[in-house]
Amino acid sequence: MKNVGRTAVLATAIAACGTAFADQGLYVGGALSRVEFKPDGGPTFTPTAIAAVVGKEFSPNFAGEVRLGAGIAADSNVEVDNYVGVYGKGMLPLSKEVAIYGLLGLTSTKLKFTGGGGSASDSSLSNGFGADFALNRGTSIGVEWASLVRASGYDVNALSLLAKFKF
Repeated sequence: MKNVGRTAVLATAIAACGTAFADQGLYVGGALSRVEFKPDGGPTFTPTAIAAVVGKEFSPNFAGEVRLGAGIAADSNVEVDNYVGVYGKGMLPLSKEVAIYGLLGLTSTKLKFTGGGGSASDSSLSNGFGADFALNRGTSIGVEWASLVRASGYDVNALSLLAKFKF
């Protein structure tokens, strides 16, 4: 039930942002991510997270984005509690329909370890790359890989599918 609530809140936030940002060149969207938690010397865990994306294209080659995410499925005893990221996005349009990009920014994550394991919170410089595929003038889908957090003792990466809606 908790996951249904998070999904409903995310959908409502995206719809509200779309109305508020109309005709301002902004975009909103969402991401579904397979998060990789890699502790040093231990096995890799892959919980699942969703995120709201709000961004603005300042030019055909540069955008800024803010992302707010939360976990929707744990792997073993590891779950994404939440994450917040702020990124600069350098884009290279290959055609009207396809653009590749690189991300650079800052991400703060909080992971929970169920079964009495506590939690881990950290922030670090983030980077990644991806590709966007335009479905029409205002809608695109994309795929992305990002190194979200490199902390002492572990790394957090994400492989994401994204959908974005321009206004």
